[in-house]
Amino acid sequence: MKSSTDAREDLENRLIEQSRLVNESESEIRRLCDEMESSRKAENDLRVALIEIEGRGNAAAEDLIADKARLEAALDRANGERARLVHELAALKRRQNEETRAPEPAGGAAFGKRVTNVAA
Repeated sequence: MKSSTDAREDLENRLIEQSRLVNESESEIRRLCDEMESSRKAENDLRVALIEIEGRGNAAAEDLIADKARLEAALDRANGERARLVHELAALKRRQNEETRAPEPAGGAAFGKRVTNVAA
């Protein structure tokens, strides 16, 4: 049988060991709480960054939509101008064809040349 001194020492040793284990557990709990807080901060930072990126993406998409609308309007104007020029070119060609086919009036330069040739 153990003496009361041995029993007391045994209890003190167990108490010391239990205190050490409690201290280690508390230290581990503090470390895990710190890690959890760091993780929460990182999560919040990532959420803010995601919101900023989404905002920039939306702004870029809106800019592209506006650019597309401007380019489509410019294309419509260019196509209108092209159609007008094609019409003008066709009218000029018609006029040229009509002028080359029309007979010269009797008092024209060719008639004068013929008269000069006959007189000579």
